[in-house]
Amino acid sequence: MSWINITLKNTLYIVLLTLLLIVIVEATMFGLHSITGSKYFASLSENQFQSNDCPTPIMQQIERPIKVAIFGGSSSNGYASPISFSKLLCDSNFTNQSLEITNYAKNGAPFSNFQSEIIKSVMKDYDVIVIYSGHNEIWSQIYTRNSKTFFPNGMITPEPESVHIERIRELKALTASSYSISPWIVNYSRIYHFADRFTNKLKSVFAIDKESKEKLVDEVYPRQFYYRDNFLTSIEKKNIVNFYKKNLIEISNKLRSDQKLVISTVMSNDLFPPIADVYQAKHNEEIDVLNKKLREAYSFLLNNEYDKLQKIVNTLPKTAHRYYLAGMICLNTDVDSEERLSKECLSKLIKSREFDRFQLRVIPEINSFIRQFRHQNVITVDPVQDLISKVNSIEEYKEYFVDFQHPSQLGHALIAENILLSLFPYRSISRIYNKDLCGVSWRSNGKLMHIKSPYSQCVNSYKTNIEWLENFSNIQPVSYQYDDYKSKSKINLSTVEAGRN
Repeated sequence: MSWINITLKNTLYIVLLTLLLIVIVEATMFGLHSITGSKYFASLSENQFQSNDCPTPIMQQIERPIKVAIFGGSSSNGYASPISFSKLLCDSNFTNQSLEITNYAKNGAPFSNFQSEIIKSVMKDYDVIVIYSGHNEIWSQIYTRNSKTFFPNGMITPEPESVHIERIRELKALTASSYSISPWIVNYSRIYHFADRFTNKLKSVFAIDKESKEKLVDEVYPRQFYYRDNFLTSIEKKNIVNFYKKNLIEISNKLRSDQKLVISTVMSNDLFPPIADVYQAKHNEEIDVLNKKLREAYSFLLNNEYDKLQKIVNTLPKTAHRYYLAGMICLNTDVDSEERLSKECLSKLIKSREFDRFQLRVIPEINSFIRQFRHQNVITVDPVQDLISKVNSIEEYKEYFVDFQHPSQLGHALIAENILLSLFPYRSISRIYNKDLCGVSWRSNGKLMHIKSPYSQCVNSYKTNIEWLENFSNIQPVSYQYDDYKSKSKINLSTVEAGRN
């Protein structure tokens, strides 16, 4: 029997040492996450569903905090900005309210059938639901296809099946019993989440099958302004808007009498050219001629040669690029207008976004629907119109974005203020936002207030945005507007690093 006792003893030592090692690694990853802010050392709950530790004003500590849930894509998640509207709402100096915020936003997540399903699963636990979502709706259709998609510009999607497996796993983790060990490990173990991400990364590297590899080798994807093939079918385009409306109505119908839903219009940077345009030419030569014209046109735009540009625009088909270039000519030559960003000029740019065939920015019809949507306990806010009413120049407009769709810290401050005023309409708020390298400053009741992000968060935001713009500009024919935002991020990054040193 002694050998059995020895075996059990050794087994116990191994188990205890293994558990100790796991605890040490988890503690180390916690420390690294706290210091660097890197998502590689985060748990699933920290990486996807960010529970913010909102400080409570002293006068309101005896009150139950208002529980707020935020839903959306990368903009709601604060992508590439040192400060997000979620964190601004969470700061008691900014809100002067007792709020407990959970951010369910996920980079790249569509609203329809993705974030909307999470809302339906968890909305019962919150007093206020905030939806800022609309840029990713193209994926709500792409992921309903039978297999991965090869876009005309060479971009490739993951297999829809793998995307939906991940979505189901997220929903199960949210709805599982809190007393179960399995969801606790999935949601809170840093080792598990790191291993899961690493495994998925390996799968994505080796997932391209033989047929896909042959297609990638045999086909050349030139960077073009115009493509012959569509990115979405006409039915898919209609479904984007219809599904958004359908899901929003379903969520609104589930609201309790003591709940509020805040739905916001979604800001898009209309100074960016279309991601892709489509022209149904009978011959490739027609496409070649159009692409040559567009390359020349953007050269004229970059050099402010608007007379030459106008001559080319007059010969273009009435698609996204024509509307965009006409809008830019309008903005830069309409000097007699009392409005620096006139409605006439902006309407051309919005039309361009509507005709963009690779719609990574919100479809204008979604914002139009949000503005007119009426339902009991639903509040609509419109930071898009608020932005237009505040800015007086192109340069001022640009300060509210970090690229073609993500808000800057100034943009997030604008969104936060619109949400705050919608929830507490009788508050007296007078703020003038100022640019800050790592946060926002404003005046409240004559006193200068300030929120500053950790150094690492600022650096990560600027580096992330530079990488994003460089990668995305690789599929664009010209670097117009991309270079401007890259240079701004690089200047901010070098200034922050210099200030740290």
